[in-house]
Amino acid sequence: MTIVSAQVGSGENAPKFDEGGMVTPGGEITLPLNASSVAAGGKVSFTTLNDFGGPMTHEAALQ
Repeated sequence: MTIVSAQVGSGENAPKFDEGGMVTPGGEITLPLNASSVAAGGKVSFTTLNDFGGPMTHEAALQ
């Protein structure tokens, strides 16, 4: 899977990761994050590329 970008929270001050990267099936990726910048109950959103090169945005709650 190709990850294009990721963001924690929303707004202009939300930590963003625009470096992208590849994740193997069943694999995982670790993105550096300053814990003080994460709000309780926040969300992470990230964009991947599908098999046809189209962007797909995903969102999940932080736990």
